[in-house]
Amino acid sequence: MDKKADLPISAITPHDCQKFYDDLIEQDLAPATLRCEMKTVASVFNHARRLGLIATNPATAVELPERMKQVSRRVFTDAQLQFLLDGAEPEWKTAILLGYYAGLRMGDAVTLTWASVDFSGNKLVFEQHKTGDKLEIPMHPTLEAHLSKLAGDTAGELCPGLAAQRISGRSGLSRKFIELMKRVNIGKDSVDTAGKQTLARLSFHSLRKSFNSALHNKGVDQELRRKLTGHKSDAVNDKYTTTEMATLFEAVNKLPSLRV
Repeated sequence: MDKKADLPISAITPHDCQKFYDDLIEQDLAPATLRCEMKTVASVFNHARRLGLIATNPATAVELPERMKQVSRRVFTDAQLQFLLDGAEPEWKTAILLGYYAGLRMGDAVTLTWASVDFSGNKLVFEQHKTGDKLEIPMHPTLEAHLSKLAGDTAGELCPGLAAQRISGRSGLSRKFIELMKRVNIGKDSVDTAGKQTLARLSFHSLRKSFNSALHNKGVDQELRRKLTGHKSDAVNDKYTTTEMATLFEAVNKLPSLRV
């Protein structure tokens, strides 16, 4: 696909679209997101067909499952996070800490630059790739201590090796993170959603859900959590919130004791 970037749209074949779809599957996207991505691609080719640039839509050759099972993503336990950090190479360790302690998506974590690290203000200041919104996130002491050890005179990305690699694809960062989880014996729980897609319940994006859920279970209200994650609505934030049983017990125990 990369070699065809300068060619006319008519050079794109059904095989190219199938490869793109396969790469999306390897990226471990949620079923609804996968289907939305392919619909977007198909709409682009439909517009080109209406303009007379192509005779047929190559994306229609990709067979999408009629029914795609929704899978509930899980959060990392404290023990799993420690296993990840203990088994991770240096740059992955930095990315994991950015995912858990700052809620960064993988793309933001691996491309974050030292210019975004404000040690004097003890915060990260950056623009989210997905939305373009600017976020300011206070640094947790663990993250601040880790970055302080790495800081030097070198500019550029905190994780230059990871930043140079693709996120999607069979050899992309999403797949490599899943391989890291397998090496430390976590993240083996997966669900067949449809066809050949198997969706892992844990992925790098689960760090973002773990970040939000941990704050929730420590009593941080949703307004503050939305500011930290950049979520646009409570409904979106709800999808990233898992309530621990201990939190539910604490809530129930606030009821008054009656004499029986």
